[in-house]
Amino acid sequence: MRNYPITVSPKSKPIQSIKKIVAEHLDAENARLRFNQVNHFIDNVVGFDTSFSCRHILLVYEEIESARQIEMRYLKSRLQKGETCMCLAHGDNSTEEGHDSESNMMRAEMTDSGIDIDRLEKTGQLAIMTIPDSGSLKTQDCNHPKSVNATYLELVGKMFGGKKPPFGGFGIAASERDLRKPEGLALQLQLERLGKKGFENFVGTWICPYAVDDLIESLDKEWMRELLLCHDAVICVRRDFSAIALNLVHSNSISFSSRTVRAALFKLEPSLGRAAIETILQDMEIYGMPLDDDHATHTIADIELAMRRIFGGEGGALIMERLRRILIPSPVDK
Repeated sequence: MRNYPITVSPKSKPIQSIKKIVAEHLDAENARLRFNQVNHFIDNVVGFDTSFSCRHILLVYEEIESARQIEMRYLKSRLQKGETCMCLAHGDNSTEEGHDSESNMMRAEMTDSGIDIDRLEKTGQLAIMTIPDSGSLKTQDCNHPKSVNATYLELVGKMFGGKKPPFGGFGIAASERDLRKPEGLALQLQLERLGKKGFENFVGTWICPYAVDDLIESLDKEWMRELLLCHDAVICVRRDFSAIALNLVHSNSISFSSRTVRAALFKLEPSLGRAAIETILQDMEIYGMPLDDDHATHTIADIELAMRRIFGGEGGALIMERLRRILIPSPVDK
């Protein structure tokens, strides 16, 4: 796999178009770019154990090489955390599995990325599952929910049955060929709707990759609106390897003034101490989030990223949990 950089160009016209289209699809005016560093997003935001709630990720790409680079970085991150990982590949029923099969190409890319496939497969931490291309989708009738439910439950059982959570992985039931057929796309959308409900109790994360000919045109389709509503975040990658990650979880977009954030931090003074609070304020300024401008606003996502940078993953999550209770008190706390 060639080592292309995943770049971010927030000011380029394509990226601005993506922001606008995503905002329109989600009926949210003035949507902001939440996570504009895709690699940082993959390493620090995607997770079932963070308050970002970014578990179910939509990946829309124009070239497979860009998608694979993101998938490999995500996979290595999950494996390093000790998670059980599953990757879906598609096979053509009409041909024998040769060196050009998707499964074998995926294995080659994993090896190039430094992933010890043989060892991980032996320990059960990694599995690559091949789904017949179009075979299972041809027999399903998307107008009969029971058949779709059966397909979903069968797939989930094969992927996760008997395995130990937390889980990580990427792939979708439909192949690129399936998605070009109305019936294949319709079935995949129904599977995504079922998956959205399933993620409420899913201990892990998953990336759903979708290949498109033109990213901007595809984002303006009704079926894409459905996909966006089924996922917690979207990563968009163009042919030139410019990329953007957008948070789709509404609660992460709630904003607070600098004054409110400062006040919330000082409410932690009895347990953390005055010196610790002053240090946090200094560190937040270093990380580009100064709290001395009362007119500036910061989202929950912005604040958590700062806490995780300052305290690390676990420490940042603990501090953020306490800050959330102060900033967004539950009815019980009020």
